[in-house]
This record gives sequence, C-alpha cells and structure tokens, in this order.
Amino acid sequence: MTTYNVSFSLAEAQTGVSGHYPLLIKNSTYIPDSTLYVKTGDIVQYTVTEPNGLLVTYNNTTVSDTNPDPSNSGTNPRSSGSTWSYTVGTDSEDALFDWYWFSQTVHSSGSGRAFSQRVRTRRVEGAPKMNGGTSAITVNPGNTITFSVSNLDGLAAKSGNGNFLYFSIFPPTSTTVPINPHSYTGGGWEGTGTGVLGRIDTTDTDTILTLGSNFPLGTYSVFLTHFNAADSPAGNDFYGSEHRLGADGVMGNSASALQFTVQAPPDTNPNAFAFTNATTTRSTDASSSVTLAGMGGASTVTAITSGFTATANGTAISAGSAVPQNATIVLSTTSSNTYGATVTGSIQIGTTTSTNWVVTTEAAPAAGSAASGVSGTSAYGVAILKPGAATQIFNQNMRVTNLIATGNVSLSKNGAGNVDSSNITIPDTIISTTSAYAILYHVVSSTVREDRMFPIVDTSNNTFKFRLQNITGNVSATAYWSFVRY
Repeated sequence: MTTYNVSFSLAEAQTGVSGHYPLLIKNSTYIPDSTLYVKTGDIVQYTVTEPNGLLVTYNNTTVSDTNPDPSNSGTNPRSSGSTWSYTVGTDSEDALFDWYWFSQTVHSSGSGRAFSQRVRTRRVEGAPKMNGGTSAITVNPGNTITFSVSNLDGLAAKSGNGNFLYFSIFPPTSTTVPINPHSYTGGGWEGTGTGVLGRIDTTDTDTILTLGSNFPLGTYSVFLTHFNAADSPAGNDFYGSEHRLGADGVMGNSASALQFTVQAPPDTNPNAFAFTNATTTRSTDASSSVTLAGMGGASTVTAITSGFTATANGTAISAGSAVPQNATIVLSTTSSNTYGATVTGSIQIGTTTSTNWVVTTEAAPAAGSAASGVSGTSAYGVAILKPGAATQIFNQNMRVTNLIATGNVSLSKNGAGNVDSSNITIPDTIISTTSAYAILYHVVSSTVREDRMFPIVDTSNNTFKFRLQNITGNVSATAYWSFVRY
C-alpha cells in the first residue's frame, strides 16, 4: 500500500461557465489525460489551497459522477490547505473517478466563484509475466526473455510517451537502481532506443529483453511499475518501489519480483575424439564410429573432409548440421583403388577436430603368395582325397593352377627348313629359373608329325613363338596353346 499526495492551488476558472473545473495535469508528458495512477489498496490524498486563503468547497456534483467520494467529504466547506483522501478499493467505481472543488471567492463579475479545479484518479491493474509465467528461469548471455502483462485494466491509451507501464531490472547488488541492458553488447529492450526500462501499453502488452553477450552472470529481479505524478512519495517516478504491481496481486513495496538467473552458456564442444584407423581392400567402403563425450548441449558440424560422409545417431550430417549432445558419430569413406595408398580425413564438431582417420588399402599380393592360392605352410585349409584312399591329391600346401592366356597359331612350309610364328606376348612375367609357368599346346596336322611344331620361349622379351620344322615336301600345322601359372 502506497499513500500518494498531490498538493495544488485552485485554478483561476470561473464556475458556471465554459472552462470551469479544469483537469489538473501534474505531468503532461507521461500522464497527459489524468492526475494520478494508483493501485488497489493505495491511499490518495489531495491537498487543496484557495489562492486568497478563503474556504474551499468539495463539490459532490450530480452533473458528473464523483463516486467514490472522499472519505472525509462530509465536512464542507473547509479551510484552505485541507486534504481530501480515499483508500482505493476493488469496486468498479474505483477504477476511475473525478473530484471537484471551488473557492469561496466570488468572481469579479458577481456571478459564480473565481477559482475551481478537478482531479482524475485512475486505478491500474495488471499481472507481470516472464515467458508467459511467474516461475524463475535460467538463461544465458545472448538469450531473449519476453515480459508481458496479463489482465491489464485501467491504463489509458498511449499518447506519445504517456500512459505506459514499465519493466525494470535490478542486479543482485541493488534493489533501488536498475541496470541498463543496452550497456551490454547486443542487449536491450525492444523498441526503446537505449532506455533503461521496458514499456508496455494497451496495444502492445509484451516487450522482449535481449541479454547482451557480455551480460553479467547472477540472479536478477524484475518489477512492473506505473508512473507516479504525485508530490509524494518522492522516489523515482518510473521504477520506485512504491509503484510496483506484483504478480501475486500484492502491490507497492511488498510486491513480488520476477526472477531470472544468468549463467555461463554450456560448453557444447566435445572432448578430443578419434576414429580407429583401418586397412582394407581396394575401392571398399570403410567406416568407424565413436561416441562423443563432454558436451554440455547440442553442437554443430563445423567441417568435414571432402570425400567423407558422417552420421550422428544414424542421421546423415554435413557442415552446419546439428549434432545431439554426446551423439555416436560414424565417419565413412571409400578406400583407394591403389595398393598401399591411404585416404585421410577428419570431422570438426564445434571447435573440436577429430584426429586424422587413416584408411589404408592393403599391399599388392606377391606372386605365389598364399593370398593368390600358391603354396603355404598353414596347418589349416582344404584337402582333396583320392577316391577310395587316404592319398591327398590337393591340400593347402599345394599350388593352384591359373590360366593366363590361350590362342592358336597356324604355320606352313614347302621344302626342307624351319618357319617361325610371330612373337606372342604373355600378360605375366616369365621367369626362366622357375617352374611355376607352362605352355600347354596341341598340334593338329595331316601332313607332319606333332613333334615337328613346338614353342620357343624368350624370357628376355617376355614372349614366345612356335616353330615348324620341315624335312621335305609341303607341310602345314596348327598349334592350339594355353599359358598357365601354377
């Protein structure tokens, strides 16, 4: 409960003519069409002085409804400097009321009184909200908070800078001097320039507060107030504690505050993480997974190496994608088509970059190695037994024959002598000191024996050719050949 007192001297305004009982305006900028804003439970006091020191009469006129009348209106007239008072209640008549006074000084014309005045008192109501409620909240620098007023009543329509309610923010260290949110980088109230206070009116009952990026950490109290145009109390007219409207219906100095706590934003960067390097065959899809740790909240993908893809908890992600807190990340790529080559990549989440993930293509298999089906010494493998006996005709220690190339050559010769075919290049390396290669051939001829046509190998050029030997007459033959490695 607050007691508001306004003292004034009656205006020079003749009664009974146009312009009598002019409305007393204490502050034409912030309350341009009323004398006072008050709240339920407040006491209003108007102290009236007659310019000539004569008696003052309260006019309980029937021309204009003055109800509720002052509680001490029964004594009339009263001496100059007397006070008329009333405790504002919840009745509908208390929402807005006008009071009238006139002096005992007769106007110079002989008609009416020389001095008169009127005051208008408005009861304003409204419950402050923060993000739609009254519970305390926790925010981070850079966040926004919406402050609003529900059940607003009694506030006149805005006029310039007049007829507003105000939100003010008080720091943990002070309950009397509010902070200016505009003094922090990127912060402030919407639509108020650099003002300390957030404003609402009958057409816009909410306002948004942006907390600057360097807004100090701590717990803050926010109050809703009306403007005070009275002579007393003498506190700040905009945010003085006497003018507060509480969220719980309590008014004035006992009004409850809305509270928010500013805390440091969570560190959304994961701890250092790494994928398990892999060795695989050529042009093979490869992947590795890791579960992130240490994240205080969701983060984003900052970068990923070209040629690599990733998922977070099974959902595909790329640069700019959201990464849930402590998600499982799978990094994938395709190995090189070149034996022994590596593919290297990484992913950056927030400011944390994984160690390079290396995918190595296996080395080329050596000729005759176990990987190619040649002899080995392992005790494990497959054995083929001769039917009806325990004799092994093939096992893991034996070679596997590989067909390299096939073809045929036809030659003819008339008369004694030799004739050679063109050189045939073999798609493998012929090593003269090994028995791992063979040329299998079959000669078809009606004029010469099969042994008269045979292959000749040139290891220096990795080629071979067929030669036909003739003793006499006209002969011809065709050799069908196969080149094998075993």
